[in-house]
Amino acid sequence: MYFHETRFPVTDVLIVGGSSGIGLEIARAYAQRGARVGIAGRDAARCAAIAATVNDGAYGLSVDVADPHSVGIGLRDVGNVDRLVITAVERDMEARR
Repeated sequence: MYFHETRFPVTDVLIVGGSSGIGLEIARAYAQRGARVGIAGRDAARCAAIAATVNDGAYGLSVDVADPHSVGIGLRDVGNVDRLVITAVERDMEARR
Protein backbone atom coordinates (compact mmCIF):
# COMPACT_ATOMS: atom_id res chain seq x y z
CA MET A 1 0.00 0.00 0.00
CA TYR A 2 1.35 3.41 -0.95
CA PHE A 3 1.31 6.19 1.60
CA HIS A 4 2.23 9.70 0.58
CA GLU A 5 4.84 11.04 2.94
CA THR A 6 4.00 14.52 4.20
CA ARG A 7 5.86 17.19 6.07
CA PHE A 8 3.36 16.86 8.89
CA PRO A 9 3.46 13.91 11.27
CA VAL A 10 0.36 11.74 11.27
CA THR A 11 -0.24 10.78 14.88
CA ASP A 12 -4.02 10.33 15.10
CA VAL A 13 -6.10 8.58 12.44
CA LEU A 14 -9.79 7.68 12.54
CA ILE A 15 -11.06 5.01 10.16
CA VAL A 16 -14.85 4.93 9.80
CA GLY A 17 -15.58 1.46 8.47
CA GLY A 18 -12.28 0.18 9.82
CA SER A 19 -13.46 -3.10 11.30
CA SER A 20 -13.01 -5.10 8.10
CA GLY A 21 -11.76 -5.07 4.54
CA ILE A 22 -9.78 -2.16 3.17
CA GLY A 23 -10.60 -0.01 6.22
CA LEU A 24 -8.92 -2.53 8.52
CA GLU A 25 -5.89 -2.78 6.23
CA ILE A 26 -5.57 1.01 6.22
CA ALA A 27 -5.79 1.01 10.03
CA ARG A 28 -3.02 -1.58 10.25
CA ALA A 29 -0.82 0.36 7.84
CA TYR A 30 -1.15 3.59 9.83
CA ALA A 31 -0.55 1.71 13.09
CA GLN A 32 2.66 0.23 11.67
CA ARG A 33 3.80 3.79 11.03
CA GLY A 34 3.21 4.67 14.68
CA ALA A 35 -0.16 6.39 14.45
CA ARG A 36 -2.83 6.14 17.12
CA VAL A 37 -5.73 4.56 15.27
CA GLY A 38 -9.44 4.76 15.94
CA ILE A 39 -11.63 2.09 14.37
CA ALA A 40 -15.27 3.06 14.01
CA GLY A 41 -18.17 0.88 12.92
CA ARG A 42 -21.71 -0.08 13.85
CA ASP A 43 -20.67 -2.58 16.54
CA ALA A 44 -18.61 -0.96 19.31
CA ALA A 45 -17.58 -4.26 20.92
CA ARG A 46 -16.37 -5.65 17.60
CA CYS A 47 -14.44 -2.45 16.84
CA ALA A 48 -12.81 -2.51 20.29
CA ALA A 49 -11.81 -6.16 19.88
CA ILE A 50 -10.34 -5.51 16.45
CA ALA A 51 -8.56 -2.37 17.67
CA ALA A 52 -6.84 -4.47 20.36
CA THR A 53 -5.25 -6.53 17.57
CA VAL A 54 -4.00 -3.46 15.67
CA ASN A 55 -1.72 -1.86 18.30
CA ASP A 56 -1.67 -0.77 21.93
CA GLY A 57 -2.96 2.74 21.26
CA ALA A 58 -5.82 1.75 18.97
CA TYR A 59 -9.41 2.19 20.12
CA GLY A 60 -12.84 1.25 18.85
CA LEU A 61 -16.10 3.16 18.83
CA SER A 62 -19.63 2.89 17.52
CA VAL A 63 -20.64 4.96 14.48
CA ASP A 64 -23.38 4.11 12.00
CA VAL A 65 -23.07 6.33 8.92
CA ALA A 66 -26.75 5.70 8.13
CA ASP A 67 -27.73 7.45 11.37
CA PRO A 68 -26.56 11.09 11.74
CA HIS A 69 -27.37 11.02 15.48
CA SER A 70 -25.07 8.00 15.88
CA VAL A 71 -22.26 9.82 14.09
CA GLY A 72 -22.55 12.85 16.35
CA ILE A 73 -22.61 10.82 19.54
CA GLY A 74 -19.89 8.42 18.41
CA LEU A 75 -17.43 11.13 17.43
CA ARG A 76 -18.03 13.74 20.12
CA ASP A 77 -15.20 12.58 22.40
CA VAL A 78 -12.65 11.58 19.77
CA GLY A 79 -10.51 14.72 19.99
CA ASN A 80 -7.96 15.78 17.39
CA VAL A 81 -7.60 13.69 14.25
CA ASP A 82 -4.84 14.20 11.67
CA ARG A 83 -6.49 11.96 9.08
CA LEU A 84 -10.10 10.90 8.67
CA VAL A 85 -10.63 7.90 6.39
CA ILE A 86 -14.16 6.86 5.51
CA THR A 87 -14.55 3.42 3.99
CA ALA A 88 -18.04 2.78 5.37
CA VAL A 89 -21.06 2.99 3.12
CA GLU A 90 -24.69 3.56 3.92
CA ARG A 91 -26.66 0.47 3.10
CA ASP A 92 -30.08 0.19 1.60
CA MET A 93 -32.71 0.00 4.33
CA GLU A 94 -33.75 -3.40 2.97
CA ALA A 95 -30.21 -4.79 3.13
CA ARG A 96 -29.20 -7.24 5.83
CA ARG A 97 -27.14 -5.94 8.70
